[in-house]
Amino acid sequence: MTETSSGGESAGGPPVRLKLPDGQELQAVLLRRRQADDGSWWYLVAIPLWGPEQRPDGTLVAALEPVECWAPAKACTPAPGEDYDQVPIDRPRRRPPWWLLEDAGGEQLVVHRGDCAAVGLESEARPAGEDQVRAAAQAGAVPCELCRPDRALG
Repeated sequence: MTETSSGGESAGGPPVRLKLPDGQELQAVLLRRRQADDGSWWYLVAIPLWGPEQRPDGTLVAALEPVECWAPAKACTPAPGEDYDQVPIDRPRRRPPWWLLEDAGGEQLVVHRGDCAAVGLESEARPAGEDQVRAAAQAGAVPCELCRPDRALG
């Protein structure tokens, strides 16, 4: 973050109003957005604070020293007229916590992601680890057409 000639922050991202836990509000710069696994959004912001800077002659002067922190999105208010399209977004890489092997009749197995909607309550699907799923696939199990676990396993 650098200071512009008008005295505001410009480098690093667009400005936002940040509401602190104690109710204070201050100007910050939005650097990055992240969606957590639970769906909540968090913003990486830089807050301009004072910091010491040592000159070549050894004297200390006050200088701008941005401090970064993650804040819940609800604590940040966009500035009117600012463009936030270029702020990087991190989304969770969602992998199911488990896999399911479904007996599709006879010797045929269907592999599902653990969160697949195609697996019904009446299904004979059983949880399986990644190694079990790979072994089943090598033995002829087929991937579910809805959840496409073959894409998730890579």
